[in-house]
Amino acid sequence: GSGSSGWQAPEQLLHGRQTRAVDLFSLGCVLFFCITGGRHPFGDRLERDINIVKNQMDLFLVEYIPEALELICRLLNRDPELR
Repeated sequence: GSGSSGWQAPEQLLHGRQTRAVDLFSLGCVLFFCITGGRHPFGDRLERDINIVKNQMDLFLVEYIPEALELICRLLNRDPELR
């Protein structure tokens, strides 16, 4: 698959079937990045891919914005069918 390390969907990292849902996952990461002033929902650069595969994200910084939290949670859903 294509894409930048730390911004790829779990199915890309695990070499699974890729659909347009991979773009929605990346959008969720970028949206979080923009709202939080440069933070990543899956942590620091070196741990992102591992955290993405393990579905370990920290959305604490957007919990005060319920609409953003809901949207980002949906975009970062591990299941591509539910994004």
